[in-house]
Amino acid sequence: MLTFCRIGSVNAVFRRDNNGFGLCGAMFLGLLAIMLKRTFDTKSAWITYIATSILSFILVTDKECMMMYVIFFGYYPIVRDYFEKIKVKGLRIFTKLIFFNLMMILCQIILIKVFGIPFLEDGQGKWFIAVFALLMNVLFLVYEVLINKVTLLYVYKLEKRIKKLFK
Repeated sequence: MLTFCRIGSVNAVFRRDNNGFGLCGAMFLGLLAIMLKRTFDTKSAWITYIATSILSFILVTDKECMMMYVIFFGYYPIVRDYFEKIKVKGLRIFTKLIFFNLMMILCQIILIKVFGIPFLEDGQGKWFIAVFALLMNVLFLVYEVLINKVTLLYVYKLEKRIKKLFK
């Protein structure tokens, strides 16, 4: 978590001074929660999430990346199964998108109010918010597909081997 989040920031696509790895790091580390949950249990995944979140407040200088991990990507793969219980696919996707958007709004409020990091930079119009929200929702849907693929890869290729290591 700490290494990935030091590399870039969440708005890297739109900012000239960042390289884009911060959000990817937060997302990647969330995927590791899948492995923790499946290999050990949900409690272990939560303990790891809490510990890395606390450490990231202290050690990660990129507060946008850190907040994206703490507010959403760090625990979403752990709680995702609750959303999967919704039988109607359209309603399930809609509920996930609502939850994601609420967490992103909370993240931005904290970044602005607590850390003093402005959402808009000079020269960015209000249209930026709509474009950013749309792109983040597309990114979230891609992340959903990635979670499915990584889970299948882990279950069929790695899980047995990793569980043998910890016996």
